[in-house]
Amino acid sequence: MDSISFIIPVYDVKIEDLKKTIKSITKQEFKDYEIILINDGSPDKNLEPNCLKLVKENNNIKYLYQDNSGSAVARNKGLDEATKKYIVFVDADDRLTDNYKELLNSIEEKEFEFVIMDYSVLHQDNEKLDSFKQKTDFIDQKNDIYANIMFYPDKMNNFLFGSIWGKIFLRKYIEENKIRFKPELRKAQDRMFMLNIIYYAKNIIYYPLWVYRYRINEKSITHKINYKMIDYYYELYKRMKDFCVSLDIDSECNKFLQYNIVNELVLLTVFHMDNEKKYKEIKKEYKEIYKKFELKEGLKNIKFKDVPSKKGKVKLFLYKNNNIYILYKFFIKQQKKNRKRMFER
Repeated sequence: MDSISFIIPVYDVKIEDLKKTIKSITKQEFKDYEIILINDGSPDKNLEPNCLKLVKENNNIKYLYQDNSGSAVARNKGLDEATKKYIVFVDADDRLTDNYKELLNSIEEKEFEFVIMDYSVLHQDNEKLDSFKQKTDFIDQKNDIYANIMFYPDKMNNFLFGSIWGKIFLRKYIEENKIRFKPELRKAQDRMFMLNIIYYAKNIIYYPLWVYRYRINEKSITHKINYKMIDYYYELYKRMKDFCVSLDIDSECNKFLQYNIVNELVLLTVFHMDNEKKYKEIKKEYKEIYKKFELKEGLKNIKFKDVPSKKGKVKLFLYKNNNIYILYKFFIKQQKKNRKRMFER
């Protein structure tokens, strides 16, 4: 399984990290491969000359540039340029495991559409591996995978089916079904891509092979306040809702869609611990989000028994009873605790 196109968007990445990522690919000594780097209009003026130097050093590396348009457009450009049999998406500061090629060669090759494999999440010195431990075809659990991707807690062990990394795709399968990333999505575009991948699948093959190391970016840990996220998440919400309606997907699959999107969104906006607005304004903005995402309607379908953790049940209670001030304090306390833990490491 040597004919692979590795697609890597680059924007906010240190060149040293990018080189390590590329090294994790080239050290596998694939016979027929290409690495497609897409510069998404990075403000770092040193990035392009360094990428061009990498191209000069390795004929298997291609370099493309685009004005800043987001990773969805960059990955689509990579798909358009790809020439190999298989597609692998890699983030610019992640790594393949040292025995990636060896593990791929252990997969029974029967012109599969795509294969899901294990990944680890690396944060500082802590690394956690997610695995189902035995080879499986999840084709009979499509609805559970849809639910997993659409924010349903504890579905499929919270395995990241919605991520594009830790997987290998048959390029012909992507092309025949005209699957692309949605350029209008600037948040969680992976999830919409994977919903379509799963929808058209005749098999959903999983192998318990650890092939990918996902590194958590410290900048995402600090959760910088960003009000643009309201529009980004709303577009994601509409797309996922339309996906379920147009393709007649069981409504149980998106049961937690509004609730958990809002849960993520308020952390990055109105309930962010660095938000310096007065509570009166924060309350007003929260109500606007509540209305925009039709949260009242979404909460009707969620029962307390559906939420696995005690803390989750408390939070659901606050949402259902519209206890905005206590909910606000709940989020602020959680963030302060997380930030303190981060700086103590």
